[in-house]
Amino acid sequence: MISPVVAVLYAVIGLITLGLSQMTGLAAPFWPAAGLALAAALRWKWRALPGVFIGSIAVNGVWLARVGEPGVTTWLVAVAVGAGAVLGAGVGAALIHRFVGPVQRLDTPRAVLLTLTLGALLACTIAPSIGVTAQLAAELLSAGQAPIGWLTWWVGDAIGVIVFMPLSLMALPSQAQYWSGRRWQLAVPSLLIVGTLMVAIVQNVTHERARIDNALQQLGDQAITDLGNNIALHQEVLEGLRGLVDASEDVTAAEFDTYTDDMLARFPNLQALSWNPLVTESGLAAFEAKQRAQPGRANFTVTERDAAGNLRPVSPRPQYVVVAYIEPLAKNRSALGFDIYSNPVRAAAIEKARDTGRAIATAPIDLVQESGTQKGMLTLLPVYEGGSTPGTEPARRAALRGFVVGVYRLGNLLDETFRGAAWDSVGITLVDVTDRSDPVVIADLPARNSAARGDQVSAGPAATTLPLDAYGRSWELTVHPTGAGFTDSRDGFMAILLLAALAVTFLLEGFLLVLSGMESMARRLISEVGSAARYVASILPRDLEAPVPVTSRYVPSQELGGDSFDHRWIDDDHLIAYIVDVSGHGVAPAMITVSVHNVLRSGTLDNDTLRRPDLVLAELNRLFRMDQQAGNYFTIWYCVYQPSTGTLSYAGAGHPPALLLTADGAEPLRLDSDSIPIGIVEDTVFETRSQVAPPGTDLLLYSDGAFDLPLRGGEHGNLEDFIDLCARTARSPEWTLDQLIQALRKQCKSGTFTDDCTLVRLSFPTHGRS
Repeated sequence: MISPVVAVLYAVIGLITLGLSQMTGLAAPFWPAAGLALAAALRWKWRALPGVFIGSIAVNGVWLARVGEPGVTTWLVAVAVGAGAVLGAGVGAALIHRFVGPVQRLDTPRAVLLTLTLGALLACTIAPSIGVTAQLAAELLSAGQAPIGWLTWWVGDAIGVIVFMPLSLMALPSQAQYWSGRRWQLAVPSLLIVGTLMVAIVQNVTHERARIDNALQQLGDQAITDLGNNIALHQEVLEGLRGLVDASEDVTAAEFDTYTDDMLARFPNLQALSWNPLVTESGLAAFEAKQRAQPGRANFTVTERDAAGNLRPVSPRPQYVVVAYIEPLAKNRSALGFDIYSNPVRAAAIEKARDTGRAIATAPIDLVQESGTQKGMLTLLPVYEGGSTPGTEPARRAALRGFVVGVYRLGNLLDETFRGAAWDSVGITLVDVTDRSDPVVIADLPARNSAARGDQVSAGPAATTLPLDAYGRSWELTVHPTGAGFTDSRDGFMAILLLAALAVTFLLEGFLLVLSGMESMARRLISEVGSAARYVASILPRDLEAPVPVTSRYVPSQELGGDSFDHRWIDDDHLIAYIVDVSGHGVAPAMITVSVHNVLRSGTLDNDTLRRPDLVLAELNRLFRMDQQAGNYFTIWYCVYQPSTGTLSYAGAGHPPALLLTADGAEPLRLDSDSIPIGIVEDTVFETRSQVAPPGTDLLLYSDGAFDLPLRGGEHGNLEDFIDLCARTARSPEWTLDQLIQALRKQCKSGTFTDDCTLVRLSFPTHGRS
């Protein structure tokens, strides 16, 4: 089964890719798994798609789980992304099969352009469209991040297909024959190109993340500064309130109300300001009587909370720290008279403030006057007899008068501190970590721009946490900006970089595929031409011995040509010989040559016809019409020698005349024919001519490649000079075709023939055939 293999490869490649180059959401600028998926779909069609689906679910499910996304969200998004991967690969393969056909070599410009366009640029829009939509629905991406997320995904898939799909195909053993000689030509440059582009993109991503980290740190520093400054202002309020108490032996409710009214107006996040004097058990009754004597306080009672959380009169204790005055009274009347010393959390802060002489905050508490769930805090600033802070702890305990107290609703404190527009896309969490074993969330201020939740998938840090000392408590302030906090600034540049990377990869990979394909085609063509040339040479006849010796030489040019010849006895008294020269060069002319050879040897024409040169040429003209042979025609010189009579019958069709050579140096006899080449005119009439072949003469058949060639002097060879050379060569009683070819080479400019050179020599005996 191929699906499990595809699933494993997809998952492994995908996880490695996300680990190295994951950017926005689940997108990466290079996704080789997309190329693997398309290659598998092209090779195995629908049978590979389940593996793509499972592999994609595994990659994205593992990644989402790793960054802490909830289980249901993880698998719903992973399934959606897997469906997109399957559709992208399936649609891409279907389009390529429809418009390109079976992808095997990818070696023509049309096949390369259509395959990369349909499989990469078009089909790769499906997966990001589904994947980004799923992440938006699951709030893993913000709407502001969706465009760059979609673009990154599309570019990554497209580059993965452009580069990795051909590499995957060429790695398959079943495809080896189609990619032979091209693997290294494609693999090394392709990987270098994509590696260079990915380094540039990853460097930009790294730079961007460093910028975001730096901006995040600066944002955290600013948040700490703003909150610290706000707390410092509140301490000034408490210092002023302590000055009021110090200046008066007996502050009245009216005086306290007048003084705090302005303070509370300036700091609306303050829940209340109060004066909490220290009251002894012996002075409790007098204190309550004095408070009840003031207007509106007839029912003043010092209270505490019972186990059920209900208020009740205090139990006997040596000391009480009682809320004597609190403003604004209307909102905080339930706290009036409460003994804050009765609560262990408040008591710890009381004793620490008393002993240190500094403003000390309680741990997060539920305020007496709180009707909601918001945590509160009391900040206690001790007031001592004499208006100054004693220098020793025992002296401070002895001189303590009470505490001026700031009552905070901590959520309101954060609201006021970070109410500016600059913090709209930033969430703030404040945690009390004084007790490291039991941290308490003081307040959590979500981003007001809550629609931009931000990229929840990236493994990079999305928040920064900084320490803050506040009134003797150890706090940690965590700043977690949403996507809107850092989106915008470089997305435009990243989009340009991604599109440039895609364009460069498309052009270079397309160029490499076409170039290597053309080289591969050239190698195959050379191999095929070589095979054709060897085949053509293999069907040529061997030289004949007596009674009529026939020798031949075939010197092919660098291009496959259309020369061929044959000679054989068709009966005891008839020897046929002919030479054919098909127009043009290449495989097509060679195949026509072979076809002519087969017609004349296969028995298609009977011996009676073969004895009649005119009938042979007429039959060939009927069988090889130029309009049925891709415009190719051929010339031929055909003869029949009858030893019993010494007669030579012959006919030609556009071919140079054969030469009858004598050893006495006489002018060679030209055996001309006035007919046009075979295949041009359908009803051409050919004429058989006869010539007595004197004993001891030679008949020379030749192709135009023997004389139509560039000479060393810059001139071009011609038939007359060739005939003259043949006459001179034939004067030697022992002359050979090799001597003639050597003489021709000496005349050639390059020493080689530019066209096939074919020579056939019939040597007529001085006596008839015995």
